[in-house]
Amino acid sequence: MTEIDTKVIADVVFCDDIRNESDGKISLIGVHTQDMAVPKLPYFLPKLGLVVSLFFKDLDAIDEITVEISHGEDVFPFPIEPEVLEKVRDSLKSRCDEDGETSDYSARFRFSGNFLLSPFRLNAPEPILVDIMCARDRVHAGRLRVTLQEEG
Repeated sequence: MTEIDTKVIADVVFCDDIRNESDGKISLIGVHTQDMAVPKLPYFLPKLGLVVSLFFKDLDAIDEITVEISHGEDVFPFPIEPEVLEKVRDSLKSRCDEDGETSDYSARFRFSGNFLLSPFRLNAPEPILVDIMCARDRVHAGRLRVTLQEEG
């Protein structure tokens, strides 16, 4: 595996719903790949689910973290609580060398957060973007293109 020289790697999965099962599992319903086709615009989605995963290489990257979800001019910031970040730091400390870094990509710490926005208004055929603000940097996690359904 090639080492990636970055402090934070981010990823997102878009879906219609996120359900917590009785056995502790999480089910993603209606997972979207690259596009979401809607019959008209503006359009209200009953729910929009996002699973955001962050991978950290070192402790310096775990500063103030905000997940930012945007569509057109609408921006929804979700700051991660300081208590949660402290737990992330404590967990990562056990995997770090004396300089506070891990040399092995597989040893990086993963933080995952589930977001369910209801309702979610789509105003234009513009993508839904997810960015992470951390360590004074912006990391792009993903995008979902919004298109109009073809008639017929």
